[in-house]
Amino acid sequence: MISRTLLVALALGTSVQAHVPRARINEYRWCGGSIKGNGGCEANGQLTYCCSRTQSKYFSNKKFVTVISSDKHGQVTCGDHGQYYCA
Repeated sequence: MISRTLLVALALGTSVQAHVPRARINEYRWCGGSIKGNGGCEANGQLTYCCSRTQSKYFSNKKFVTVISSDKHGQVTCGDHGQYYCA
């Protein structure tokens, strides 16, 4: 039988991790402007950007991204075939 303390710890761990950025990248991407993220990037002193591996009219600012993230609705893809990152 699982103890109540363990169940509470598991429940809290899951809810806390819901907005934690994931998938460490640590490389340059081409990005648009910053957007309102899920709070994970901002909690780590960064901003959330929609970025791509290739430069385009939409992705014109080169940023050093650290992890894949999502917007406030949980979406990970954005713009013209882009993805959300912390930078």
